[in-house]
Amino acid sequence: MPTKQYTVQNKAVDPNACAKALQAASWPSGVCVTRLSSPPVTFVTVESTDPDPTSFVQSFQSPAKLKVSSNAPLDPDGVPTVSADGVATQVITISTVDQFSGQPVSSSITVLPVADQGIPISPKRPQLSGGTATITVGPSSDLRDIGINFRDQAGVVMGTAIVIRFD
Repeated sequence: MPTKQYTVQNKAVDPNACAKALQAASWPSGVCVTRLSSPPVTFVTVESTDPDPTSFVQSFQSPAKLKVSSNAPLDPDGVPTVSADGVATQVITISTVDQFSGQPVSSSITVLPVADQGIPISPKRPQLSGGTATITVGPSSDLRDIGINFRDQAGVVMGTAIVIRFD
């Protein structure tokens, strides 16, 4: 069957997720290829008799993932580190981003942070508002590295983890 290619300007998508979504909709033979140039471009190939998929791809969002970062300075190992003085804390920013392009994604989800060691985390179940939330970890008077896993309570958004240090 002959095909036709469409160019969707200024759009980066996960090609596999985009193709699956196209195939589940009206384009059973749809194929997506994204180039992360500046600006990004996505090429969509469908059968020549299929409708134009441009508006579908423009509105498509790649699956989201959680992204975390600490306000603490990085030590020489690249680990966010604060003093283990029983007072210092770390503020972890949690956000949702497109897993392919890394662009922010607005979401309202509840995140479950789980530390591999007992340490105060507040709040225990942060609610992302507009795609962002913060938690406070610590204080600690023990010298230690702590791994914290983050997951979406509903299981829709891909989780992540961070290692922080009290030194």
